[in-house]
Amino acid sequence: MGNICRSPMAHTFMEKLIADKGLSQSYHIDSAGMGSWHEGQPANTRMQETAGKHGLSIRHKAQTFKASFATEFDYIFAMDQSNLEDIHRVVGEKSTAKIMLFRVVDTQKDSEEVPDPFYGAAGFETVYTLIERNCRLLLAAIATNKL
Repeated sequence: MGNICRSPMAHTFMEKLIADKGLSQSYHIDSAGMGSWHEGQPANTRMQETAGKHGLSIRHKAQTFKASFATEFDYIFAMDQSNLEDIHRVVGEKSTAKIMLFRVVDTQKDSEEVPDPFYGAAGFETVYTLIERNCRLLLAAIATNKL
């Protein structure tokens, strides 16, 4: 939504995962929100605290999704159906990227979506756990051309 909770955490975790595997030169990771109301702001303090508990530091500043991302990136992952629909609306037919939900390869899912913890509907720790598992699954699927 505003690029201060879920996607900055996924961005940060995926970059660490890639760096730990020595693949930083092979991948470019970024995140953006569909709304501009948090543009330039750091990640939500509760998400930063959760990241810190897991040895991560979110340095990302919120930005708004641009249609050009659909040709700059190979994959675009949305955290929920609403964002997925907005991405498709913004990019139209221009996309060369594969656009899908973030939990596309998660076989343990009770939902297709990563819940938004901002208003307390889901705990930040729960969201971290979903993001950690799905980043690992996505990287494995991408590395083996299974997406």
